[in-house]
Amino acid sequence: MRKLLPYFLFILGISNANCAQENLVIWHGLDGEIAKIFNELIDDFSKENPLIKVTAITKGNYNQTLDAFLKNPEEPDVVQIFEMGTVVMQDAKKFIPIDKVFSWDEKTAPTFIPAISSFYKGHAKHLQCVPFLASSVIMFYNKTLLDSIGATPPETFEDFEKMARKFKNQGTLLTLASGWLSGHHMDQIGAIHNIPIATKGNGIDGHNAQLVDNPFFHTHWTFLQTWYGEGLFSLKAGPEAEKAFAESEVVFLSQGANRLPILEKIVNGRFEIGVAHFPYWKSIGSAGKTIAGGSAFWVAKKHYSTQKKTALIKLLTFLADVNTQRKWQEKTGCIPVVAVPVNNQLPKSARLVQEAFSRSAPLDYNRGILLPNFPKIRDLIVAEMTSVIKGDKRASDAMLTIIDKGNVLLKEKA
Repeated sequence: MRKLLPYFLFILGISNANCAQENLVIWHGLDGEIAKIFNELIDDFSKENPLIKVTAITKGNYNQTLDAFLKNPEEPDVVQIFEMGTVVMQDAKKFIPIDKVFSWDEKTAPTFIPAISSFYKGHAKHLQCVPFLASSVIMFYNKTLLDSIGATPPETFEDFEKMARKFKNQGTLLTLASGWLSGHHMDQIGAIHNIPIATKGNGIDGHNAQLVDNPFFHTHWTFLQTWYGEGLFSLKAGPEAEKAFAESEVVFLSQGANRLPILEKIVNGRFEIGVAHFPYWKSIGSAGKTIAGGSAFWVAKKHYSTQKKTALIKLLTFLADVNTQRKWQEKTGCIPVVAVPVNNQLPKSARLVQEAFSRSAPLDYNRGILLPNFPKIRDLIVAEMTSVIKGDKRASDAMLTIIDKGNVLLKEKA
């Protein structure tokens, strides 16, 4: 028996090792109510997998999360990167492609809807990451106010201008603000009308795309300038725009549909929030599909033990699972990244954003924007658009600056 004791202890040691808790660290850029909902999903995963501890850490906004990862790629196991950072991540080569991750256990990566997966393949042959959060622009409005004056939300920008001036003359300002200035008034309005921002399908069809000019944006931005001068458009963006909406300083707010839980919290019942499609220009044509902004989870490139590899696959499989995506959609209004059963009980915001994202076939310039250094280019666009809207610069001159400086940024590493 004494001779067998070391053997039993050896076996016991293996058993304890196999039952040891595995730790995974996720960095993300979620905030407020949506971060709370994400943490609830992580809690669900932990209950299903008690031997895997997931620590989800907020690293600031999406830009800050990307910067933090590029500076310290060894720290997290998984990092959430927004869609604008896709090319930056590919160029940095600090990740393990998802098909390789799943091959560790001889498994196949989850199947995502083509409109999502085609973007996150980037210029590679295979999917690089696990898409998770997908949303698109809709318009929130102060329904209580509009009902009181007998108005309905505008379907087109022509409608917006007409109704805003009419009610201004009657003493009511129906001001519009946008959560993302360039995102909504270049990326999305361009997608809706299939207007190019860059060559090669806005970068999706190949490397070395170049920014291009289009008179459509000159006209659109000049209208924003006019409306700003009349008090009908606000330059407040992001959380400031949401706060202005909650305080009835603005009546219409274009924002991602997934921001509804956050808006409901800050409005706090002061008025009923209505939802409608983001307007389009009837003079240009009917509204096509919007593009999906959002984020995906990337696995950091480093050494993993066999146990940690298995834990990573379990976590990524969970995030892409139909039940997880359905719950995420129900609670946030995001577009599911995998096929889920139709749910007619969804909030109207969730139904609207899915409708906008799928209301036309994918065309050359409404599949997304896949350009190197796009976060910096977007900062440039915002600065130039702001100058136009304030009346400090002509739209045509601003666009030339965007093209000249932006095409230089396209050649630089982030």
